[in-house]
Amino acid sequence: MSKITKALRDPCEVVRRQMFLSYSLSCCRDYVKWRGVLFLWFLPSLVDESEKIRHLADYLFENI
Repeated sequence: MSKITKALRDPCEVVRRQMFLSYSLSCCRDYVKWRGVLFLWFLPSLVDESEKIRHLADYLFENI
């Protein structure tokens, strides 16, 4: 999980977006559960500098 959080803070937008997409897909398929710290690690995605990542985060948090 520490590698996921490092990738979510990567300076490259493509890396952040790909990691966010893969993790959100895992959550949607119930491979991973939103619990405790995992939820807190993804909150900064709601205020990411990339508009695409912000929209993905909005969609994820609304639908899970």
